[in-house]
Formats: sequence, C-alpha cells, structure tokens
Amino acid sequence: MSFDPHRPHNPRRHSFVSSLIEHTKTTYYQYEVTFLLYVMSPGEKLALNSFMLMFLSLLIFTVVTYLPPLVLVASRELLWLGKSAERRLLLLI
Repeated sequence: MSFDPHRPHNPRRHSFVSSLIEHTKTTYYQYEVTFLLYVMSPGEKLALNSFMLMFLSLLIFTVVTYLPPLVLVASRELLWLGKSAERRLLLLI
C-alpha cells in the first residue's frame, strides 16, 4: 500500500451517530467492570441498575432545584463581604 498525501489520515470515517454509539458502549462496559455487573445475574443487574438510575435522577433533581438559590445567596454574601471590606479600607485611609 503506497502513501497518498491526498487521502485522509483515517480511511474509516465514522459518523457522529456511530461514534456516539461506540462511546456509549465503551462507557457502559467501564460501568459494568467497575461495579462488577458482569458477574451478576440478570435480576441483580436490574436491581443495581434501578438503584443507580434512581440515585442519579435524585442527584440531578437536587442539583437543579437547590444549587441556583444557593449560588445566589453565596454571591450576595460575598458581595456584602467585599463591600464591607472596602468600607473598612476607606476608613483606614
């Protein structure tokens, strides 16, 4: 096989969908190996996957619900602390 400078480096081009499917398969394989799902029975896999899905959905719900107000309160506190520090500096000068 000879070298052709006009040919792309990777002759097999993958579409976005096939790349996404491959990435999803690889990620699920890593999940199975990390949590030892490959040695479990189908019922045990269903129970663990259900628990993980419930845990992740509750985590996402909690972050979406409580994080924005928490960030607002923290930013107000930091702004107030910054303004009071400026006042103290002005008093010292």
